Amino acid sequence: MVALNIWPALPLVIEFVAEEKQPPAQGMGNMANVVAALLRHNRVSKINIRAIPNSLLGIFTSMNRPFTALTELELVSRDKVAPVVPDSFLGGYTPCLRSLRLAGIAFPALPKLLSSTSDLVDLGLWNIPNSGYISPGAMVTCLSTLTKLNSLCLCFQFPGSRDDRASRPAPPLTGIVLPALTTLDFEGDSGYLENMLSQINAPLLGNVKITFFYQPTFDTPLLRHLISHTGAFMATDQANIDFSAFGIDVIFYREKGTLDSKTLKLGVACEAPDWQLSAVAQLCISSIPPMPTLEQLVISADRGQLWQDDIGAPQWLELLHAFASVKYLVLSKKLVEFVTPALEGLTGNGVIELLPMLQHLLLDLDSEESWPSGAVRREVKTFIAARQHFGRPVTVHAAERGPVTVGDLLLDECELFGNCTDSPR
Repeated sequence: MVALNIWPALPLVIEFVAEEKQPPAQGMGNMANVVAALLRHNRVSKINIRAIPNSLLGIFTSMNRPFTALTELELVSRDKVAPVVPDSFLGGYTPCLRSLRLAGIAFPALPKLLSSTSDLVDLGLWNIPNSGYISPGAMVTCLSTLTKLNSLCLCFQFPGSRDDRASRPAPPLTGIVLPALTTLDFEGDSGYLENMLSQINAPLLGNVKITFFYQPTFDTPLLRHLISHTGAFMATDQANIDFSAFGIDVIFYREKGTLDSKTLKLGVACEAPDWQLSAVAQLCISSIPPMPTLEQLVISADRGQLWQDDIGAPQWLELLHAFASVKYLVLSKKLVEFVTPALEGLTGNGVIELLPMLQHLLLDLDSEESWPSGAVRREVKTFIAARQHFGRPVTVHAAERGPVTVGDLLLDECELFGNCTDSPR
């Protein structure tokens, strides 16, 4: 056991990761060291305990002592039954706290603790269990005094972020201002977020990640208002729509896909591909305002994902209608055969009303099957002929290897649809 008494009264940093396979004696010894350090509560400046055992959390929370020097706290529980932190946690008093991160832990008394600190910069609550539910109104009250807050994360377990629309009171006429907030990460019910947005003004917000639980329709006018009044979002030039086995993400970039230029990410947690397509179409129509600078749209799907042939064209058209300024449309190999029938089915003015600015259609094709099928050729040829008829020509390109980009065009329209054989060059 660590003999803390032989050291000067220096600030203490506690970092501990519980390992499942470590010998019991070693685990007990490590926990004893952590407890010994926690008992010097007035000296502890940082606590980071990953996979915290319920036994240790129980000892910690039963101390009922204020940690007046604590600046950073991170606790992660992986227990199937979420532990509940009592009102007495940390003595309800942490005046120096700057970063608070909890994962898989219910803390109904969070508003009480946050009322004791005004210097909090980072608040992260992940995997919030149903037993730790905090209403949107109570959460806004928590945030009202955190004028230095820079980063906020609220990620609920399904369906823990219920909005209780029928029982909740009307939002106040005046909201709160979070003048330093730049980053928001939210996962939960869309109504919960809308309720919060009706009461919050964050003028510096520029990095947002939102994942909604699946619902048949989305009604998010306040999220749309937030996006339309945020300069960083309205200056984006590329959007990526990514389908995966667990959901859909729509990611917006300022500089055509460079990682550090990501500004906005919207998603829906959903597994069935047909539900995914319907959900993302609804979300984009409800949440995304016209973005004049958005010129490139990339739509991709995991190669292992199973797509059914009966996923309808109307849903693809509904999705594409949300991106009227796009000049470059990029389709992954997995999705080409599903999107091109929708384009072929356009008639009359619908041919130019959908993606009216479109100039280039880019097909991402596997190296092993680098030439599109006869059906895809016919569908695309019909589409570009119709666009040409209305004076809105579209050039088609394809790549044989890897994700296609605007700067990596390997086949031109003539090679795809001219007098060529069905074998690669």
